[in-house]
Amino acid sequence: MNQQEILTIKDILVYLNRFKYLIIIVLILSLGLTYWITQKQTKIYSATVSLIINFRESTPVEEINERYYASFQEYDAFYNTEYERIKSYGLAKEITDKYNLYELPYFEKVKENSGDVVLALQSMLTLTPLEESNKVMLSIEGTDPDIVALFANYYAESYKDYNLRRKTEHLKKSILWLEERVSEADSRVIFAEKNLFEFKLKNRVILTTSEDNRNTTIQKLYSIEEKYNELKIQRIDAEQEYNYYLKKDKKDNSYLFKDSSYISLQTSLLAKSNELSTTLEKYEENHPKIVSLKEQIKNIELKIGSIEEQYRKSIDSRYRIILAKEREVLALKESVTAEALKIEENELSYKQNKRTANTETEIYKMLLSELKKNNLKLLLQTNNIEILDYAKAPTFPIKPRLKLNLILGFFAGGILSFLLILLILYLDKTIKTRDELEESYGLTFLGYLPKDVKIDTPKIPYKELYSINAPRSSFAENCRSIVTNIDFMNQNESEKINKTFLVTSPGPMEGKTTIAANLASTLADQGLKTVVIDTDLRKPRLHKVFFYDNKIGLTSFVSGGLDLDSIIQKTELQNLDFISAGPIPPNAIQIIKSKKFKELLELLSERYDRVIFDSPPTSAVSDPMVLSKMLDGVVLVVKYNTTNKHYLREATTQFSGIQAKVIGVILNQADPSKISYYSYKKYHYYYYGK
Repeated sequence: MNQQEILTIKDILVYLNRFKYLIIIVLILSLGLTYWITQKQTKIYSATVSLIINFRESTPVEEINERYYASFQEYDAFYNTEYERIKSYGLAKEITDKYNLYELPYFEKVKENSGDVVLALQSMLTLTPLEESNKVMLSIEGTDPDIVALFANYYAESYKDYNLRRKTEHLKKSILWLEERVSEADSRVIFAEKNLFEFKLKNRVILTTSEDNRNTTIQKLYSIEEKYNELKIQRIDAEQEYNYYLKKDKKDNSYLFKDSSYISLQTSLLAKSNELSTTLEKYEENHPKIVSLKEQIKNIELKIGSIEEQYRKSIDSRYRIILAKEREVLALKESVTAEALKIEENELSYKQNKRTANTETEIYKMLLSELKKNNLKLLLQTNNIEILDYAKAPTFPIKPRLKLNLILGFFAGGILSFLLILLILYLDKTIKTRDELEESYGLTFLGYLPKDVKIDTPKIPYKELYSINAPRSSFAENCRSIVTNIDFMNQNESEKINKTFLVTSPGPMEGKTTIAANLASTLADQGLKTVVIDTDLRKPRLHKVFFYDNKIGLTSFVSGGLDLDSIIQKTELQNLDFISAGPIPPNAIQIIKSKKFKELLELLSERYDRVIFDSPPTSAVSDPMVLSKMLDGVVLVVKYNTTNKHYLREATTQFSGIQAKVIGVILNQADPSKISYYSYKKYHYYYYGK
């Protein structure tokens, strides 16, 4: 924590200490008012019943595998529903009617105001679920401790009975509904089994051979398919050969070259034809050899034609036979395929009928099981609501809560005190802290002087010279610090010390005369020859500090009546002299502006080490402004909690306007317990005492 933060915290403590009596009074009044209001309030009592609400009721015959584990959402929905049932208007009315609460004197005021007793009872109810448990606290609040305990127990008992009655009615309805559904399911099972039997009878479905039939049919179908493909290939070859024969040239007999008899005939035909050609060259057409050869050639050609015809017929016959076999096998394939599809169709229909029968049977069994369970639950009459603890008449009220109200009253008083302090600070226009002087006005802080100074045995008869009569006091120590600061508080190192300076204040009665005298006595005590001059020519007071009259003084010298030595007054303190104001002149400002005053200033500066001028307040006259231009500097005196900020602002503005040097400011009559910067001076008390 830095220094600024420490000071800020201490400032807060200072303000608390400053306004401690205001805070104490406001707190006492706030607490007293809170106590009085609390005592006037109607006392409210609360009676509580402990309930256990189980998610599911347990039965003696419940099996582990039948237990149901719900999700968090289901749990929340269940318990929220139960809470709404407890808080419902219907349950409150049932309690009111059952116990005839309309006639109770407790609800007389409700009936007088034409109110609803049921709503009044309902408004008394409070539910408090305990986290991570099934426990619920049911509370009734009211003005009569016995009545609230009675109503709480009524509520618990009625809710328990209502819950059991509701579950019983629900079970009865469920049983009636299940009985109807079981009867319907039984009829559907009989109908489904009958349909299955009729289907098996009609389609001759035998369960033990259906798989074998399907396998045999498939194998048969594969064999036929293989035979069909073989015949199809043969038919294609025969068809190609047949088509080729139909389209070929009649003279092209190359396809018969594989037939030996055909080749032999073709060879004989060729030989006879060659022989005929040779013979025609020798003989006539009608020659017997020619005729014989022609006859032989004709016979050979007839044989060749016969072979060709036979071959054509064999090709045609083979093609037709193969085509017929192919068609026969194709018909057989289609027949077997139809048979296989029929088997699949029958099996599919059988399975559908079987599945329907099984489904209806399972539904029947399930409904029958639920019917038996509900009949058993109805017989056992289980309840998932338990009353753990009944309510007892409370001894102490829950409202009003005196301790809580007092705490709230204390905080309210604290807040009110804070607001009052802010208001006071806002309305207060006086100077109180060093920070204000330094930050708001830009003044150099020379030090502060405390308000009360205790003098045990005075050393000199001047009671107001505390720095001499109480040398170990914080006042004396601070005076020594101030004069040291005045000597060295210069704008730069080359500047001379403040030998002549003016002590003034923004307003009257702020202690400037006393401080001027004490600063002078402190300087004299340090061995410096010092003189203090009273230049307040309207209301002089310095002569009273030193117990002298004011018959001669500054005005006596300026008017030419007396010389310097005649107006200087010696004091009982070594090195300290003073000059009183003298007779009050009609025009004081002319005295200060005169040549004789300047001559006096020069003479005093030559004779003394320090020359201090006590002047009137800056808000009253312009004398301090005139004096400040003649001297080395000005020391402003500000009285704690008295000096008006407006007057101080005017003073600093005026000095700044004439370019007068303001050495610094002294905070007078400060209360050490109320200023934030006092802590660093505490050691003076420890070492030097008060």
